[in-house]
Amino acid sequence: MSKNKSPFGKYAIIENVRFYFADEPKLWWDIKPPTTGDELALTRFLTTGKAVYGLDGSVQTEGGPSWLDILIFEIALLFGGTNIPADPDKPLEDGGQPFITTKDNVDEIQAKLSRFPLDMITEIANKVAEHVPGWGPKNPVGRTEELENS
Repeated sequence: MSKNKSPFGKYAIIENVRFYFADEPKLWWDIKPPTTGDELALTRFLTTGKAVYGLDGSVQTEGGPSWLDILIFEIALLFGGTNIPADPDKPLEDGGQPFITTKDNVDEIQAKLSRFPLDMITEIANKVAEHVPGWGPKNPVGRTEELENS
């Protein structure tokens, strides 16, 4: 079976969606279409409790994931590639390596995403919402909007 064929016929979405960042138009991000396995992983993530820690490090309560936990998990599940370089002085075009690779697992991707500026995370999340029904924020999010509403 070739790379662009699927045994699922018209039910399959096989192409990644590529977008370019608004403030860094040379940088791109690919969003892969979710599989049923991705949907299942998201459902499990959303329905599994998580520890909420007090200032002293003790577990105070158990609750669901925060809105940012959910966005980062969704982005990690649907990561399809990027040209964001690991070393800003060595872009991929010059033989550099990407900051996140398609060989990274979901936990590794989430850890790397936690180092991103929040504005980049919300930009990716908004693109996920545009292209994947039911995923991403229900309304576009951005840092200024979040601060105004808190």
